[in-house]
Amino acid sequence: MPGAGSLNITNFVYNVAPKDGSVLGACQNNVPFEPLFHTLSPGGKTARFDALKFNWVGSAARENFIPFVMADTGVTTLDELRTTPLRFGASAPSTDNAILALMLNRVFNTRIDIINGYPGSTASLIVALEQKEIDGLAGIPWRACA
Repeated sequence: MPGAGSLNITNFVYNVAPKDGSVLGACQNNVPFEPLFHTLSPGGKTARFDALKFNWVGSAARENFIPFVMADTGVTTLDELRTTPLRFGASAPSTDNAILALMLNRVFNTRIDIINGYPGSTASLIVALEQKEIDGLAGIPWRACA
């Protein structure tokens, strides 16, 4: 199914799929927040589901996302992130780094400018950090740091 990790599968499971336990959906971890944070569509209008009515079965992976900024920014606290504008990188607006940065801005009133368009994996974001194109990432899986 095209879009099977996104709003497409979530809307399908909620609105179309049989409710007999024969269909499971595995959406990206940010999708259930769409009705609350409206990160993927204006006003969250494309989210045609109530996330509170889904049952969580489990996860194939356990990832803890760790936000960070480069040391040369001088930002070491959340309070400083609220007053210091920084550039965070992401592949696209629907990726974890973009969503998590947007959530930091909306929940904690940080001043993160989200720079989308870094291709592919975390590797391109690490290169952008090293080249000082961006100042930090809203999340990198802890497993990538180990």
